[in-house]
Amino acid sequence: MSAGLAAVLRALVGGFFTLAGALDVELRRDRRHHLGAARLVIAELRRSSRTAVVATDRPVGDWYEGPFPAISAAAWSRYAADFVGRLNANDAAEVDGVATEIRAAGELGFYSKEANELPARVEKAAEILERFAKPSWFDRHIWRL
Repeated sequence: MSAGLAAVLRALVGGFFTLAGALDVELRRDRRHHLGAARLVIAELRRSSRTAVVATDRPVGDWYEGPFPAISAAAWSRYAADFVGRLNANDAAEVDGVATEIRAAGELGFYSKEANELPARVEKAAEILERFAKPSWFDRHIWRL
């Protein structure tokens, strides 16, 4: 009877370690995905903002007709669901508003005044997302990200 009990105990302990290892791998992968998503969204919003400002350097009037393929918020559209539950309602509305404005500017066009005001709004949205783009102590020392 003790040999059977020992075998069951070994199976339970082995199963526990297997489950813990698989969970560790999955959580590490998920955390990498979240860090990357935040970094991609921030980079794309900043790049699109700069592109809009640079486009206004060539004076063609007050209205700049779209489309501008280089001005987009596709990363936010793709990764917005990753921030559900992590952003409060006001922060989510701020980031989504900036992304919507950038998307509209890229598809339809924009006024030069809007383009010059866009960097300040983008930086505010980037500040909101920065806390998700930086690895924590746990990420660096335990998961070695």
